[in-house]
Amino acid sequence: MAKDKQKLDHETLEENRESIRYLVSFLKKLLKPECVEVTKMNLENVAIVFAPTILMCPNDDPTLLMQNSKFEKDFVIQMITNLRV
Repeated sequence: MAKDKQKLDHETLEENRESIRYLVSFLKKLLKPECVEVTKMNLENVAIVFAPTILMCPNDDPTLLMQNSKFEKDFVIQMITNLRV
């Protein structure tokens, strides 16, 4: 939507907000110690896996994608850690 400069309406924002809440709730469950013991996926690993999907950098330049990956991972860690669901 941002790429096409479309105006965000309240309903679209609410849908996106609920989707993020649902996803973060799932990821928090996935990060419970009993799950981490089985999956071997700690907070950082989960953030590395989900960050590109959640944030979807619009550029396909591999160098730029690699440069952004740390910031994307850090953002997702903060989102999982701090978002109340």
